[in-house]
Amino acid sequence: MTSETLQMRPRQYRQFVAVQYLNASPYLFQCVKSLQGKNDFHFVVTMRSFTEYTRRGIWFLAWATEQQLRRVTKLTFQESGSPGIAKMDDNEPFLHCLYALTHGNPISVRMVAFGLDKIFRTDMLLLRAETDLIYFAVSCIAGCSAKTSITFGTCLARFIISRRQ
Repeated sequence: MTSETLQMRPRQYRQFVAVQYLNASPYLFQCVKSLQGKNDFHFVVTMRSFTEYTRRGIWFLAWATEQQLRRVTKLTFQESGSPGIAKMDDNEPFLHCLYALTHGNPISVRMVAFGLDKIFRTDMLLLRAETDLIYFAVSCIAGCSAKTSITFGTCLARFIISRRQ
């Protein structure tokens, strides 16, 4: 069997990386959705992962330089190739709370003792997660369909159908 290497232009590779994040995001969203109201701790930890996947995907799609895209070609567990989530969204205080909680910062012990339901409005976080997922999908679809014969409407319909299955 012969092995062929597929060469992509930076724009194509940017879309490829973003779509990989997009493909993983619905799984995390479904997990977040299933935990809401049942286990607040696991809900917020998974919410942080979901937020990071969608934000990194959008970052790669919209802002990554060619050099940053090249770094992502080397698969590693040590670094993501994009800035940290707090740097990408430094105006979002809830991300700082999620970071503290998921990294065992001393304040996180107080959050758990006080009650996560009093700190995080999980119903609103879930709504925001769904909005972020749709925004991310539309961003990817618009970016991908701009250079192909597939229309934006077709891509969006495929995404909606895939979420229902």
